[in-house]
Amino acid sequence: MNYKSLYIITFILVCFVGGLFAQNKALYFDGINDYVGFGDILDMGTNDMTASAWFKMETGKDDGTILGKSSYRAFAGRWSIRFETDILKVFFSPTSTTTISHNVGLANAFNNGVWHNITVVFDRSGYLEVYMDGSYHSRVSISAHETVNMNNTDIFMIGRYQNATGNGPHLTFGIFKGYIDEVRVWNVARTAVQIADEYNRELSTPQGGLIAYYKFNEIAPSQTATDETGSFNGALLPSGYANGPQWSDGPDISLPVELSSFSAALTAENYVTLKWVTQSETGLVGYRMYRNGTLDQATAISITSNIIDATNTSTTQIYNLTDTEVTIGDTYYYWLESIDMDHTTFYGPVSVYLSGTVVPVLPELTTMNNAYPNPFKANNNTNIEVTVKAGEKGNVTIYNILGQAVKTFPVNEGINSLNWNGNDSKGNACGNGIYFYKLATPSMNITKKMVIIK
Repeated sequence: MNYKSLYIITFILVCFVGGLFAQNKALYFDGINDYVGFGDILDMGTNDMTASAWFKMETGKDDGTILGKSSYRAFAGRWSIRFETDILKVFFSPTSTTTISHNVGLANAFNNGVWHNITVVFDRSGYLEVYMDGSYHSRVSISAHETVNMNNTDIFMIGRYQNATGNGPHLTFGIFKGYIDEVRVWNVARTAVQIADEYNRELSTPQGGLIAYYKFNEIAPSQTATDETGSFNGALLPSGYANGPQWSDGPDISLPVELSSFSAALTAENYVTLKWVTQSETGLVGYRMYRNGTLDQATAISITSNIIDATNTSTTQIYNLTDTEVTIGDTYYYWLESIDMDHTTFYGPVSVYLSGTVVPVLPELTTMNNAYPNPFKANNNTNIEVTVKAGEKGNVTIYNILGQAVKTFPVNEGINSLNWNGNDSKGNACGNGIYFYKLATPSMNITKKMVIIK
């Protein structure tokens, strides 16, 4: 393929800039006996790994292997990406008795006759992470198996599942029907930014960590799947071009929007400003923005009550949106949805952590609460809470029954919690009896009564 585009495109922080065009070539698998065969290659060992492929599974087909190194037996070191009972799954078997089966979405979510890209990151010290169409989808922990050696003797295959000895295809199980393109394998864990940037375009080789790369741009009657890294060419099988996978034209899909960046940043007011830049828009209705406190897009909420209108021009357009419903100390994830007449496309997520300082909200009125407890015993305490509105300050003065000031507390804007122990300003204990406490500020003068008892 030359460039691949599709209705779901994801960009994280800084995205691929440039035109997205339809792919030229792909391989079609008939669902009967087609596959691309290799030898015992692409062992994971104790390394990280990333595997990626474009696929279009025909509607109505409930099982089929996209790629993998996984035989039909209890055997260590197996891994594969395949459909099983209508569900797209990723399998990771570190030992002969341990298999992690990770469901990617619900049944029939991806075997729907539409082009999709799946990228699986095997981060051995962390997670098996799945990205669909360039966007983070889900993950499961594999850190407990970080040091397990995943080497085995199974052969690597595209389009078929291995038999019980791992040296050929299973005759009935896991036979893929549909199109596969742009198969890539790295011996490193790719980042979300790298995945979003490169999933929908061809790669330049060599590239760090890229150990196998099949563009599937060959033409009939070639029966060789060329590895662009020069390491592991594959054979189209069964033998004879008419019997095996067929070189086919890929989908001619154009994008209503060409997005060159999508980012999130903090403002001076500790809000989040969201910015996206388009290079062109055609037949686009507009945009919505979604937010979540986790990476779960499915539960994200819309922060745009109305659709943001698109400009539908062929020149660069810059959009900005400010999210004020955020809290300092939290992390937020955002997804941008572009809407055309027939489809919606999600970009993201982009994330931001609010690390600013909480600005106190000052009261608008000055008040003084009742002392508590009241009465209170000598040699104990009573508390008085005073709220002073923004821009003011004042005093709370305690008087005896003769009108003599015995204690004064300064108060400033905000909430003031005063504690009086029954002593005067010189530290002498005040006698039993009635006392008055008075708040005096520019906007408020109020006097209340309290009693000291034995």
